[in-house]
Amino acid sequence: MIKPLTAAISSILLFSAIPAGAHAQDAAPAGATATTQDAARQDARKKDKAVELGQVIVTGTRTPKAVDEIPGAITVISKEEIQHTLLVTEDATAVLARSVPGYAESSQAMSNTGETLRGRIPLRLFDGIPQGSPLREGTRNGTFTDMGIIGRVEVINGPSASEGIGAAGGIINYISKVPTKQGTETTVTTRYQTQGKGGSEGWKTGVTFAAKQDAYDLLMAASYIDRGISYDGNGRRIGMNTSGSLADSTSRNLFLKGGFNFGEGSTQRLQATYSRFKIEGKGNYVQVLGCRGPDDDPPCDVPRTNTSEKGHIYGSKDAFNDFKQYSLEYSHSDFFGGSLDINVYKADQAMRYLPELDPAKQDPLFAPLGTLWEQSEIDSHKKGIRTSWTRSDLFNVTGLELHTGIDFGRDQAQQRLALTNRLWVPPMNYKSTAPYAQLSWDIGPVTLSGGMRREDDKLTVNSYTSTYYNNRVFVQGGGVKYTENLKNLGAIWRIGNEWSVFAAYSEGFTLPNIGIPLRNINVPGQSVDRISDLDAIIYKNNEIGFNWRGE
Repeated sequence: MIKPLTAAISSILLFSAIPAGAHAQDAAPAGATATTQDAARQDARKKDKAVELGQVIVTGTRTPKAVDEIPGAITVISKEEIQHTLLVTEDATAVLARSVPGYAESSQAMSNTGETLRGRIPLRLFDGIPQGSPLREGTRNGTFTDMGIIGRVEVINGPSASEGIGAAGGIINYISKVPTKQGTETTVTTRYQTQGKGGSEGWKTGVTFAAKQDAYDLLMAASYIDRGISYDGNGRRIGMNTSGSLADSTSRNLFLKGGFNFGEGSTQRLQATYSRFKIEGKGNYVQVLGCRGPDDDPPCDVPRTNTSEKGHIYGSKDAFNDFKQYSLEYSHSDFFGGSLDINVYKADQAMRYLPELDPAKQDPLFAPLGTLWEQSEIDSHKKGIRTSWTRSDLFNVTGLELHTGIDFGRDQAQQRLALTNRLWVPPMNYKSTAPYAQLSWDIGPVTLSGGMRREDDKLTVNSYTSTYYNNRVFVQGGGVKYTENLKNLGAIWRIGNEWSVFAAYSEGFTLPNIGIPLRNINVPGQSVDRISDLDAIIYKNNEIGFNWRGE
């Protein structure tokens, strides 16, 4: 039997505008052979990669540090690696599965359920701003932008408290591109793909404009992606993910970033960023459940996977991720002998899920029991201020560095049943104040580091009534305070130019999926401040290892 041929056709058109000299760095000398051109390109890639590996924003200090000065396992995914992955897929987590040890296989879906780092949920950041909400973890925080604007990804393994709550497995920071060439540059991207089966066609178009002139720089990008349905190797449609699929969807992305340097010696910088991303299902297919075998309910003789068929559930709405964020950053490289950085941000994030005949969503006031198709929607609104001040050669001691600051954050999250406009998870308000201090000391080939972050946080929930499934009980509102001192210690010894060994201890701070115990209360007389399932979770991590950097 000949299986259907799966074909993928991809094309990327790059057009570089003013100045014309932008082409010169990629052009080979007249008469150069293909071999010398390839060698030149490979050499350029190695140089670019070496530069990118030299500095990384670390979890313990949130300040640029050389990789071999950080006591821990760190992966930096370069722009080249991201571009290679984009030739195959636009999935934002696929590059992690290919490049990061300990990261679970990508689900290739709108949902990132099961995608963990060292078996735990990592904190995902986009230019330092958290994606999703730990108050109601909906496993939708892995799809939040077009990967075409990402310049690199920094992955720090293990629990960390440097960014506040949520980093149980580590931190994954997606960092947007930065204009580096003087003048202007325009890039147009087009892509078409198909698996040779009906409805599998997909395409992308996008444009990026970068400009840099003296003290000013600007980056603007917009893109649109239309995806078809996906097929497996046997030519059978792959089942739609119950939490949301990339297949049969469209996505739109708009990204703007501009900044300028000023002051004596250009020691100060002001930068503003805006990002808007929305991926939305087209609703052309519904999932058909498979069967595990004779022991399944209902049973079947031959196991079969989930699949999809043409159709639409009447009255349902399209699943989506709708992420918006704004930030304003000010930095001063000579502020009382150190470097000051202040970042103010705001993020609005909404996630709607596919309709289900879920018993927990039934209500006879709207439809007979067992007949109500319902879908939920999580809304999160966060804002905050992140400050830091770094002073090198503290007390005139060579190599001794202090990094200190204070973070203020607020996160509001709730979950509603979208078709009947019922409250499922009540609005949760989380306020955080977190001062921190970190010391590091370079002593020849050895770097010692240690610090502490104090979390002084409070969760507040107003009174609410649970759903019909949970007996419509009244729950008295209340608040829970969280106060934790989170420590870290580390040492790294550089052996030659390529090897280093390290030992580290770190603590991470997170909350349980608070929305779940709140929505599951079904006994009268309960109050928020007496629910034991809301206690904070502290992770303690001891780690030893070695790093090797080379070609």
